[in-house]
Amino acid sequence: MAVVVPAAATSSHVAPSTAAVVALVKSSVKATKLSSTALAALPNASSDATFYPIGRGQFCSTVSECTLGPPQASKTVVLFGDSHAAMWVPAILPAVVKSGAKLVLLWQGVCPAAKVDVNWPAYGDPDNCNAFRANTIMLINQLRPEAVLIGERSGNVVGQNGFYTSNSQWAAALATTIRAISAPGRSVAVIEDTPQFPTSVPVCLSAHLTSVQACTVTFDSPKSPGLQLGQKAAAQVTKATFIVTQPWFCTTRCPAVIGDMIVYIDGSHVSTTYMTYLSGLMGKAIKPLLH
Repeated sequence: MAVVVPAAATSSHVAPSTAAVVALVKSSVKATKLSSTALAALPNASSDATFYPIGRGQFCSTVSECTLGPPQASKTVVLFGDSHAAMWVPAILPAVVKSGAKLVLLWQGVCPAAKVDVNWPAYGDPDNCNAFRANTIMLINQLRPEAVLIGERSGNVVGQNGFYTSNSQWAAALATTIRAISAPGRSVAVIEDTPQFPTSVPVCLSAHLTSVQACTVTFDSPKSPGLQLGQKAAAQVTKATFIVTQPWFCTTRCPAVIGDMIVYIDGSHVSTTYMTYLSGLMGKAIKPLLH
């Protein structure tokens, strides 16, 4: 089954250059109130998301569930991880399709690609994630894709011991996975994770319509520690590509609204609107990986 790119991800509102995005982010940390466009979007901001399979919004554990783009394409790119992989589809898919490949999305909520046991009671035993990861690694090696892109949540990741996972632990765990999916002629890339907010961004903005910087966090946020350094270290030690995304979202501070766009649907997931805006930048970042 092929799933077409959602209409929102074909928007003409795409960033023209990295410099334009960096400048917009820089100006956005000085904003005091929502623009009229952002204010109009706020009531529906929490639903500005595209999760797959469309219409079911659960997880993608098989090729038939979430093959995006032309199903007849001879080349395959895999996007692997948790919901922080799935949210990147609107940014990634246009470049993959343009290269003549199809995108296979393999994700399960709260289940990182990194080989760690996560403590998330709502999703049951951590063995569920371990089984998903093992099965996905096996499937990737059967598919023999030309590239694998890894996306995963890195904020507030609690292990089975009840403590936050450290960057060194994450680096080792992610490196294990990268080695398991590496093969001659196959590119592997890690997408730097996005900022984590301590509360829902739309809720925060609704309470601070004329003081939007109250909803801003720093990168990396002491209140919501991330593991971006661990991601980078894993990419370096395995010679995988590390796709730096921080300048697309932050200076040293990360605004909740960039230009007229509400960037997050909750405390960590990026909106389809903003992912679409970044599709040109992500396309340039992954172009060298697409043979």
